[in-house]
Amino acid sequence: MKGRAIFSPAEANAVGTILRKIRSTDRSNQKKLRRTLRSRYRFYISDFHANPRGFSEADFDALLEKGTINVQQKAVSPFLHQVPERRGLVIDSDSLTSIAGLQSRGFDGFVTVANLRRGNRDNIPAVPGVYLVLRDCTSRPEFLDVGTGGRFKNKDPNVPVSKLKDEWVEGAVIVYVGQTGSRSKGTLKKRTGELIRFGQGSHVGHRGGRLIWQLRGADRLLVCWKEVADDDPREFEKELIAAFKSVHGDRRPFANLRD
Repeated sequence: MKGRAIFSPAEANAVGTILRKIRSTDRSNQKKLRRTLRSRYRFYISDFHANPRGFSEADFDALLEKGTINVQQKAVSPFLHQVPERRGLVIDSDSLTSIAGLQSRGFDGFVTVANLRRGNRDNIPAVPGVYLVLRDCTSRPEFLDVGTGGRFKNKDPNVPVSKLKDEWVEGAVIVYVGQTGSRSKGTLKKRTGELIRFGQGSHVGHRGGRLIWQLRGADRLLVCWKEVADDDPREFEKELIAAFKSVHGDRRPFANLRD
């Protein structure tokens, strides 16, 4: 068996929903949904059925009835399941609270913004992935009325200090979660480069995370990243933000203005 046969109630419900969607969409979306089953939930139809195209939600329910697939009452996050063959995001909520925890889950880099501003970006891979901006200090920062962010499409990147104070998450190491977007266009090297250039005042398209440039001492922030080989980086970004919220009282990272 390549995948899992034990799921939490929420996971089992999600798998069933995806199987139902597979039966009602076109072939291109069917492939994406099957990939989601494998990558996010480690559910391989081939473990239970010879023909993946013929497997339905009813077949999944039948396996539950037989006990071939089991549901455990205690919910378990997909982040807790190691998937050695995949280089995507594998992380549990506790790993979000320290740099050591993120390193233990395969995040690389941990380079200061100052270093990246000097052009030292050769070690950032040109592949899809997720990237984080970190503050290795839990004290409350000083906020700037006017930061260093660029005016992309002539939009003011700055927000009132009162909003910065409202968005700040006390005790959090992660201040921003970003992702590369499309596997065919976005890479970690490209997007982190745009992040840094935006923070230097360039008119480039990286308004996401713009609040970090209103932190005094932004040069001391750290940037780390994790490659995503087979899946949608945006989906991993959303899951990472959800895990962060589970640790920090349903609060998003400081500079993430959406889930």
